[in-house]
Amino acid sequence: MSDSYSALTVVFEKDMRKEDVEVLIVAISQFKGVLSVQPQASDLNTLIATQRVRNELGNKILNLVYPDISRSE
Repeated sequence: MSDSYSALTVVFEKDMRKEDVEVLIVAISQFKGVLSVQPQASDLNTLIATQRVRNELGNKILNLVYPDISRSE
């Protein structure tokens, strides 16, 4: 038996303007089997999480390149 899915999540590379997203919402709504398409607004929690991940990844890269320099993580 194959797996079944109830939803897909699409994540944009960068925040997009409302006008640009509206075109995508209309297009995705036209696919067969799509019940609804709901936009998610950017918020402070997303910004905080993104910045923390970027900082952590940056520190890991620096530690690979310069392993002898101690940094707070």
